[in-house]
Amino acid sequence: MVGAPKYGVLKKNFPHSLNQAPFIHFTPHSQLRLEVDKLLNLNKIIPNVVCEVDDFKLARLFIEKGSGVGYLPKDSILESLELKKLIQIGESKNIHADIWVVHTYSGKLSPYLSRLFAMAK
Repeated sequence: MVGAPKYGVLKKNFPHSLNQAPFIHFTPHSQLRLEVDKLLNLNKIIPNVVCEVDDFKLARLFIEKGSGVGYLPKDSILESLELKKLIQIGESKNIHADIWVVHTYSGKLSPYLSRLFAMAK
């Protein structure tokens, strides 16, 4: 779970601190939404969903701007964490998501895909 630095106070008492916190969520048809909802329901947490998106990058932008907190896969936020645009509020090892890649192979993988494939090994 990540947020802009102003949400650092939510680190204390995670995940219960997410109750009524402004939340950037994925649309209902998303596999990641189902996984995050399981975590929230298990802990009886009702976040204040301020918007729903179907794109990791769009979610990251909203979260970086301080519109709310949300769950994003680690590989999609490494740079934002390094640049201190985002902070990690908490972690759950029980959330899993499939990643689909469509790539036209031109002889060399992009740095992002190289890192993604290295993480999957």
